[in-house]
Amino acid sequence: MKHIKKKFLIQGTKEELKPILDKCTLIDVTNGIASNKTKQKKGSLAYISTETGFVYGGFLYNLKGKNLIFPIPDPTLIYFHNAQITLKTIDENLNNLINKSDLNGTLKEPGMNDLFSFYGFSSIFIIMLFTSIEAFLNSQIPNDYVYKNKQSSKTELYDWLQIQKHIDFSTKIKKILPEITGKSYFTKSTINNELILNLKEFRDDIIHTKNDSSPLIYHKLIDKAIKFKYDKTIEAVAHFINYYKPNYIEVCNCGKNF
Repeated sequence: MKHIKKKFLIQGTKEELKPILDKCTLIDVTNGIASNKTKQKKGSLAYISTETGFVYGGFLYNLKGKNLIFPIPDPTLIYFHNAQITLKTIDENLNNLINKSDLNGTLKEPGMNDLFSFYGFSSIFIIMLFTSIEAFLNSQIPNDYVYKNKQSSKTELYDWLQIQKHIDFSTKIKKILPEITGKSYFTKSTINNELILNLKEFRDDIIHTKNDSSPLIYHKLIDKAIKFKYDKTIEAVAHFINYYKPNYIEVCNCGKNF
């Protein structure tokens, strides 16, 4: 899978973003640097306009004496990209580890480094890719949406912020997102569904690493990392997200892998 296009939370032409820009303080910007005379309240929105008229919305930030405007990247795509760029390293470390290890000799220090790096980057992949799904799910919840959890003795109501903080992943993907969008990715069992649920399980194992009395307590984590289907899983996540928001995760047309 080629690397994806970089997108920002607020981007488009001035016409497309007019409802948002009309609420902004216009800032005199040259190459992303605002005039030192510019003053703006914290939390307000500024924007950078390119020569072609394309606009990126962001926030004003003073760094080393300069008032800069930082466009806000889309968190879902950042986390997805972070997972994606680890793929090559994971594959290389595992192959190196196999080539440097056997039962007739010893695992020398370079091999030890490959093992450490392999599991480290595999953990980054798992955590970042799952976080990408979580960020996407939360971004799809309208501010005025209320989730009703009907039980036999009571009905619990959750607003959009409470949903993000207190509702579990399974409820979000199987109940809340379908209720909001009118369609469900998990209506029937598929290979992609299984890959996403395996991702969730592995992520939980990493985040909530458990200890016990066995000297080989972590061998299951290493075993999962070795057997995990990285390429197929990241493709499944892209398919899941694009099911609800078509062309949201797009392959860049530059021809480069990463």
